[in-house]
Amino acid sequence: MPAYMIIDVATGRILKSGSAPDDAIALMTAPGEGSIVGIDGVSDESYYVGPAGITPYPPRPGPWAAFDFTTETWFDPRTQADLDEELRAVRSTMVVSRFQAKAALLSAGLLAPAEALVAGSDALTQLAWAEAIEYRRDSPAIAALAGALGLTETDLDDLFVAAAGITA
Repeated sequence: MPAYMIIDVATGRILKSGSAPDDAIALMTAPGEGSIVGIDGVSDESYYVGPAGITPYPPRPGPWAAFDFTTETWFDPRTQADLDEELRAVRSTMVVSRFQAKAALLSAGLLAPAEALVAGSDALTQLAWAEAIEYRRDSPAIAALAGALGLTETDLDDLFVAAAGITA
């Protein structure tokens, strides 16, 4: 039985591959599809059929990437709303210990200004600063403190990443 590939004629995307008798290959090919027979070891996950023939996909930049068969390049199909949601999801997992947070602030030269801001805050904020076991990136109190320190959202992300890498 010969090896075959069924391709989308319009794009060059390999739809399926395997081995089958010649007459079965013809039956498996639908309108708008073509078949290539006699090519073995070509995966639809790794190759497509472009103007130059059977071509390996270029390295995929990430799991989110989609391939544009016209330009033969990967592109990012995510919308700004998708990206915002992904960022929110990542930020919701950013949690560091009190020690890690304060050590990162110290390293960034922000511990003294942060403590001064907290000292001038309400009693509940002071209690949270002194007694919290962990600090969460998506906490409204952390956002308020970061804003008062003049930190951007990216600065705060970077501070949490740095804090997460600190061990006692």
